[in-house]
Amino acid sequence: MARRMTATVRTCLAAGVAAIATVALLGIPGDSDGRTDTIAAGPLGASDEEVALRAARETGKPVRIDRLTSEHAEVFALPGGQLRADIAAGMQRFRRGGTWVSVDQRLRQGADGSVTAVAHPGDLRISGPQGSGEHDLAVVGLGPDRVTMRWAGALPTPEVDDGRATYVNARPGVDLVVESTRRGFRQLLIVKDRAAVSQVARIAFGFDGPGAATAKRGTDGSVVLSGAGGKESFRIPAPLMWDARRTPVGSPAVRQPVPTTLADRTLTLTPDMTWLQDPGTAFPVTIDPTLNPATTTFDTYVRESVNSDQNGEPDLQIGLLATTPPTLARSFLTWDTTVLAGKQITAATVSFFNFWSHTCTATPWEIWSTGTATYSTRFTSQPAWDQREATSTATHGSTDCADAWATVDGKSFFQRAATANKTRAGMGVRAADETVPAGFKQFRSREGGSASEDPKASVTYNAWPTVTARATVPATSCVTGTFRPLVNTLTPQLRATVSDADGSAMTVTFEWWTLAGTSAAGSASVSSVASGNTAQVTVPAGAFAEGNSYRWRVKASDGTAGSDVPTSFCEMTVYDTAPPVEGCVKGAAADFNGDGAEDVAIADPEATVEGKPAAGQIHIAYGGAAATQTVNESNAQLSAAVEAGDRFGFSISAYDANNDGCTDLAVGVPYEDMGSIVDAGMTHLLLGSPAGLARGPASVTYHQDAGSTPEAGEPYDYFGYSVAGARTPTG
Repeated sequence: MARRMTATVRTCLAAGVAAIATVALLGIPGDSDGRTDTIAAGPLGASDEEVALRAARETGKPVRIDRLTSEHAEVFALPGGQLRADIAAGMQRFRRGGTWVSVDQRLRQGADGSVTAVAHPGDLRISGPQGSGEHDLAVVGLGPDRVTMRWAGALPTPEVDDGRATYVNARPGVDLVVESTRRGFRQLLIVKDRAAVSQVARIAFGFDGPGAATAKRGTDGSVVLSGAGGKESFRIPAPLMWDARRTPVGSPAVRQPVPTTLADRTLTLTPDMTWLQDPGTAFPVTIDPTLNPATTTFDTYVRESVNSDQNGEPDLQIGLLATTPPTLARSFLTWDTTVLAGKQITAATVSFFNFWSHTCTATPWEIWSTGTATYSTRFTSQPAWDQREATSTATHGSTDCADAWATVDGKSFFQRAATANKTRAGMGVRAADETVPAGFKQFRSREGGSASEDPKASVTYNAWPTVTARATVPATSCVTGTFRPLVNTLTPQLRATVSDADGSAMTVTFEWWTLAGTSAAGSASVSSVASGNTAQVTVPAGAFAEGNSYRWRVKASDGTAGSDVPTSFCEMTVYDTAPPVEGCVKGAAADFNGDGAEDVAIADPEATVEGKPAAGQIHIAYGGAAATQTVNESNAQLSAAVEAGDRFGFSISAYDANNDGCTDLAVGVPYEDMGSIVDAGMTHLLLGSPAGLARGPASVTYHQDAGSTPEAGEPYDYFGYSVAGARTPTG
């Protein structure tokens, strides 16, 4: 069963005044717990993810991908073909000797009385007994990040209890405490009664070491320590002090700012003696200069009337706290989402360890996508609340219900961050109803005493299959609009090269649409396409019509629902006979110039042309323009010459061969000699255009030894003796 005062362990240390300083390290990477197999590196040509997924499928159990492990996250390949990232808000592990080691903040004491942490990323060392004078109290950090906190005065042998070392009566009536934290340490002075207040009238903390080469004061009263290269090592928020009076959940009811001075890397605190000696002040009183590292994650809470940085607190608060008057709290977290950027999130659960609630009755609370919080975030300066992502009613940790994990669906939150390719994602947490105390809850923060109770998320994800290249045969470029390419076939081949970062085989689906279509006119799929390979399909005969324009796109699926996101469209205009001519208006029959009015073609195969009898010619009467035109074999668009007896126009047929809106005319010339082959015959297809018949593109010529026309030319075949042109029902 939960206890109301659980949240106050951090402050109720002893009677008196406590001075606190916390030191923690930067950028220590993120443990192997033996639950799964581990892949350290893949073979040449295969990604670690591919190798791990293959191993997971073969073994039937998750396989950890060592390369993606960090201080906050572990990534596992799952037997089902997806990946799972277990992400914590706080530091869980660090590198030691090339292996991951879980953080263990517990302290152990050596024979000489000095103290070290069991497994600390900053190699924390705390002083044993010391004589008078100034000496190192605690040292933490590696290499250029090493920082020392100094203490002036004798020290007894510390008493060690779990993660705390206490120097009893380091000053008369004052205990000095050093606590191991996740990344560094926290230092406290405990004044046991009012008579000892004078012992803390002036408190000086000296800092030394390469990680504290410089100290700079901020406008908000904070102090930033940096190394010689200018890299920030620690930030000390403006110190506060509070007495033993508590809110209903055990947090300090009264907080007072503490005046400070900074000189030569020494921070000196001069607490307000009037406030400390006031009869209304209840001991213990805590004075809090906390040292925070610059980290990749962050969490804090804001509450009405609390005007200080709560980033270092071990709890997160949401809802209306039953103070007098009631005060509203909200919390913010920054998640490290590096491994999720650009991925498809298939499931996610966010968990908070709920150790106190106003009631055991299920009350709703929400998570939102927000801007990222900072050290300066306060209730009056919150990040933007951009999108509510999910609601949960999980409620634990009250007088009649045990502490437990409160969970909420995080899929929408992490997908939004992944889609935006964010490496850091801001989350806001708040009560659904902020007008009643029933919604108040406390969760462990990333600064809690146990890494196992940090806020955490389990995110199952999939790498989106991607189409890396598209092509057609005949070759075209991917263009839409007026300049879409012309393709000289009604059965083009569509190609797509696909990739999947997980190495999964994919099904590649090609879709073709009419330009105005609201759904695909047809599709074809190719299965079992390996990552990096190219899939191809041929549009079946009858699907495309001569002279029409189409658009096409590709979808690649690795079997995960929702992974088949289509590409953008490419367009093309297809033809078999001749390219369509721009500017024609479809609608009227026998309309050679596409102006919407019907025209008339009159054949005169016996006409004498250029003095050559029976050469033949055709007369065109345009309906809309009231103009006429004469066409014979001397026309520039025909690949022929005027010859006697050819009888050009012996047969004619009008139809729109290339489906562009301008009618074309098939003209039979059955008495045409093909070289030495007498009366072999041929047919010309005169193409219509806005300028008129045979005044635009070159005409198309058919005879028996050219192109797809069957058989070979022979004397007296009279090819073109009769012609007929028409379109099929599909165009």
